[in-house]
Amino acid sequence: MEIDHYINSFPEKTQTLLKQLRNSIQEILPKAEEAISYGIPIFLIDQNHCKLK
Repeated sequence: MEIDHYINSFPEKTQTLLKQLRNSIQEILPKAEEAISYGIPIFLIDQNHCKLK
């Protein structure tokens, strides 16, 4: 599952918030690699991660 698919599985208002959060993370951590772990999106930087729940 990719992050877009994960976000699109939520109601529209939640999608908007998740997209804003994703954009903020990408702005703050531009080198972060996106992935899915245990069914939730994560952003990896030097093997540390931030989860979207």
